[in-house]
Order: sequence, then C-alpha cells, then structure tokens
Amino acid sequence: MWEIQFRVGCFASPGESVGVVGNCAELGDWQPNSALLLLRAHEFESPENPEVWAGTILIPKTIKEVQFRYFVCMSLDDLMGIHEKVIVMRRWETTQVPRRIKQQHAAKDGVDTFGVFGPEDRAVKIEHGWLTYESVVQFKIYDSPIQFWRKKYKNAPIRMKMVAVNLNRQNSASDYNDSMEYQDSSSGIDICHVGWPIIEVAVINEDSYQLRLQEQFGTVFDPRYMMVFQAQVLQLHTVAYMIDFYVDGDGDIPKSIGFCHILPSNLKAIGQMCVPITSLRQEPIGQINVDYLVVKPMPTCACDMRVSYSRYWKNQWKGLDIGHRGAGNSVRSFQSCANIRENTIASLQKAAEHGADFVEFDVQLSKDFVPVLFHDFHVSIGLQQKAKKGGELTSLRIPVKDLTLKQLHELKVHLADWTALKFVNDLDLGCRKVSHVNEIHTDEDEDDAHDPFPTLKHALEILPDHVGLVYNIKLVLVHNLYYVLLGFQNKYPVLFLTQGVTSKYPEYKDARTKNISVAVYYALHAGILGLNVHTEDILRDPSQIKEIVEHGLIAFCWGDDNNNAATIRYLKELGLHGVIYDRITDHIPHTEKKSIFFTEHQDELLQIAVMSPEAEISPDVIIHHQVPPEDTDSDETPPSTLPDSPTFKNDDLAQFIESEVNGPNAVL
Repeated sequence: MWEIQFRVGCFASPGESVGVVGNCAELGDWQPNSALLLLRAHEFESPENPEVWAGTILIPKTIKEVQFRYFVCMSLDDLMGIHEKVIVMRRWETTQVPRRIKQQHAAKDGVDTFGVFGPEDRAVKIEHGWLTYESVVQFKIYDSPIQFWRKKYKNAPIRMKMVAVNLNRQNSASDYNDSMEYQDSSSGIDICHVGWPIIEVAVINEDSYQLRLQEQFGTVFDPRYMMVFQAQVLQLHTVAYMIDFYVDGDGDIPKSIGFCHILPSNLKAIGQMCVPITSLRQEPIGQINVDYLVVKPMPTCACDMRVSYSRYWKNQWKGLDIGHRGAGNSVRSFQSCANIRENTIASLQKAAEHGADFVEFDVQLSKDFVPVLFHDFHVSIGLQQKAKKGGELTSLRIPVKDLTLKQLHELKVHLADWTALKFVNDLDLGCRKVSHVNEIHTDEDEDDAHDPFPTLKHALEILPDHVGLVYNIKLVLVHNLYYVLLGFQNKYPVLFLTQGVTSKYPEYKDARTKNISVAVYYALHAGILGLNVHTEDILRDPSQIKEIVEHGLIAFCWGDDNNNAATIRYLKELGLHGVIYDRITDHIPHTEKKSIFFTEHQDELLQIAVMSPEAEISPDVIIHHQVPPEDTDSDETPPSTLPDSPTFKNDDLAQFIESEVNGPNAVL
C-alpha cells in the first residue's frame, strides 16, 4: 500500500464539507456518495488563502496513478434516516483533465487551491452541483411585483429576505398559540443540520448574478432587475417559505414592516401566485406576485464526476455551420424552404453529408413517453371527408403529447399539403404555439428516412459520430427548462435560447428574453455555456456579440435573416461561434467542406501516423470517431476518450421530459 495526503484550501459555508473523489475504490470510483470527506485542519495557509482541509488514504500498490477532483458538499445522512451516505453536491472542480498523483511522487508538500489547477494564470474551473437527493424551489420576483396599500411604503426602497419554515416542527409544538406575535425570521427555522435547508439569493445584473447566502436584513429589491430566491430542501411537503420585508429606518438597522408565507401545498411544478403581505400587527398591507419553479431529483439519472463538458468549448470552434432542423425548415412558402422534410433522418443525414458542423433538431415526448423529433406542439389531422370544392380542409387539432408513437407513425405528411406557418394567439406561460397540417396517408409508403416523427434513439444510432448535435427540447417550461437540464445532469452543455428585441414576433412575458444584456447575466447566473440569440437583434446592434464573448459565453444565432449567404458571412466575421440556417445543402456544396470534428480528428490521426509510420489508419476510424477535446489555451493532457456529441441517453431524456410534461401544470 502507498499513502496519499490531501491538503486543499477552500472556503466553506456553515454545514459544508470538502471531499475528494477519484478513479479508485478508495476515492469512490468517481461516485460522490462513496468519496472521501476531508476534515478541517484548523489552519490557514495565508491570510489570502482559505481554510485548509486534509485527509489521508492508503492505495494498493497495483494502482500506479490516482486521478482525483475536489468538491464541496453537505452530508445529510442524519436528516434522511437511511443507512447510506447522503451527499448534496454544492460545487466541484471541472477541469477537463483531473488532478493526478503518481505512486513515485506521492509524498508531496504544499496545499492545493480548490478550483485552481495548472499554471498560475489559469482560469478557475468550478461548476454548481446537480440534484442528488434534494429538490430545488426557485422563486422569481420581477416586473413591479410588489404593491403596498399604505402610502408611506409605496416609494420606499424595500429589502426582502426569504427563510424556510419547518411545518413538522410547527404542527407538533404542544404550546402552539394561534395568536402568537410575529417573531424574527430565524425563529421559524428548525435547525436539524447547520446550514440546511439552503436559501440563496441573486439579482440578475452585472454585480449580483451569482447565488449567495442572504444577509441579515435581506437584499434591496430594484424593480429594474429580476430577483431570484433559490431553496434546496429534502422533503418538499414539510417546508414553507416566509418572506420578510424591511425598509430603512432612522437608524442603521432596517425596520421590519411585514411578511408573507408561501405554503408547499400551493406549489405545483411551475406557476405564478399572488401572496398577501401581512404587517406585524397581523393586518394586510399589500401583496406580491411571485413566479416559481419546483425541480425534483431523478434518482435513475445518476451522475458521476469523471468529466464535465458543461462549459467546454475550444477556441478554434468559431463560425460553425449548423443545419436548422437538419437540412432546413420545410414548411415555409418562401425561397429558403427545404426540399427535404424537416426533422427527419433524411434531412439530418443530408446536412451531415454537406459538412454541417452541427445539426439542430426538435425533441418532444409522445403519449407513451418516447422522445421523437418534431417541431410543433400540435398536429392537425386531415379528415377523409372534405368540404365542397373550394372549401377548407376539415381537420382535427391534437397535441403531439396525446398521441402514442404508433399513432404518430400512422400519420403521414405530404409536403404539398403543409399549410403556411401561422402563429396561434396563445402565450400562456410564455409559450408560443405553432400549427401545421397533417393528413392520413393512403398512398404507398415513402422511404422511412423521410418519415416524420423519427425517434431520438433512431437518430442517435444512425447519425455519424463526427457531426455535433443541438437538441431543441420542446416543453412548456420554456426558459425555466435550463435549470431543469442542469439539475438532472452534469456532463453536457446548455445554451439559453432567447428572442431579444424584435419586430417579427410577439414579446414573451419572461423578462430574461427581453434583451441580450439581461440574457447574458441570466446565463452567467445559471452557469450555462452561452446564448442562442435572434439574428434580427444582432443585426440591429452588432456590438452585442462583443458583450456576450467578453463575458466568457458562447454565441449561436437563429432566425430567418440567416438564410442569406452574405448575412452568414457577416455573422461569422462578427465572431459568432455558430450560425443556424436553412438549406445548408445550397450554401455548402457537397464536396467543399467537412465537419470541423471530422477535420480535427483526421489531423490528429495524421499526426499519429507521422510519429509512428508503421501505424495503420482505417478510413472507418477517421469517419466515425470524434476528436478528443484539447484546449488551445491549456497545457492539460486531453482525456483519452470523448463521449458522442452532447446528447442525453434516450431513456434519461424520456424520464426528464415525462417528469415535467406529465406534471399537473404542464400545457403544450
């Protein structure tokens, strides 16, 4: 056996612990529940460096090298009442290559710094944790949400603080008094574990977008910016939420003026509520409008800590060509309409054959919870009987989610029978609904590759590995979906799809989509890779691309304006990382371009051949393997393998979409 001593400097809030996970059984085999939790060493390396955490393990001599990562968590075994380790992941190191210790170098001195690995000028790489056992309840307050009925409070700066109230404790108290006076917020918390439950706050602007623990008298609400409270709890039905309201008094200490309660029984998956504000004398003095989102863990989607690509992007990946719905939108009447049906295997393959770096497609669930490729939330099924000559087609409009996979495959679409794209005047929960027309097919079957509603599984099995995939997951959660995606998995990147300033489409209710600046701070707040912005807004003000890039975000763009060769060139010159457009087969001749992933991997194989002339290179290897990631601004050794282009496993995606579509408040 050989010994490893871990010593790392890391800031930890009350109740948090620091752990280490790695590639051997002694460090959990990358599973956080089996990782090693370190102990406080009760020392500080320097005034600037955080508290030191330390631990020691013995490794079998058969293991010559140990790979590992540090993380910050909360261990809540005592609250769950089960005989296993309960780890709530707070944040973790996500450098592409983990830390390494070789057996001959095991005796090392010094203290590591959490999140910093490699040269001194290297950027810190730390990501938020994902959901394990806990649920997240997020409250969003924006767009003049507070209304006070007393004049003295109407124009006063308001501070807000949210605290958790343990209902089990309140209900079991033998001396409960219905007429009890208002107490300080801290009295409502049942502290079974220091620092738990967690409630953090963020304001979506440049200075305060990161979630942080609350101050004693809360945070000042600025009507210009969205305020977000985020709670992490283990048992949703046992926790209520109280918001305390303060105004600045004559002295240094803000004055409490009232409070409101949000009960767990009133929370569905997603929604809005208007809550009365009560004074300290139990009198109603106003009301507040709150949007909320509840995200529960998905135990079947277990995540390990081997690697994360959630914010991985190589510097040379710029100006990428992305096929819109494969080879293009096929339901428009104008010149950019594709001649291959959109969101079909044939369309995706055609884009890949013509050198698309990525193909974009839409994914949603059938009634029997199978992920299928289709853009619209509804289909209008043409009936056999038609009106008199010159009359309208008789049709029945049905949500895709109400048809099983078998029923969807029994529908057949003729390109000539598609209606022009039309918008339905229904913006419930910010969701725009689009409608096309389908007919029952009575002719001979077409080639299966041209059939609508291919399954996601079939698409992943048949598409070449050298083309990237961009999923547009169609759910009513819309922009709240990004929190769900990040909560359910820790490996693949997420882009925030935003509309911004536009004259072409109705405005969404969600404040995060109103302009690119707000979307930038929201993306930073959520910890996602970047933005997918509307080209109309970029053409209106091209300087916005610089704003996105300078904040370290990746920028894709979408929109009808992209269907022009000159515009595509201009967008690439502006520094867009990816341009999504139709009829990619017209813009890229068949023999002119290869996918960037194909080209990079081919170059890598040629380098291998130069270094080892006797090595045989199979053409199949060149076509069907993707490039291992390699940061151009990094001296890290790239990992030996890279998963296929960012995707969910079919079953995981089905479970994820099912958990929300089948929820009580879901509308498609």
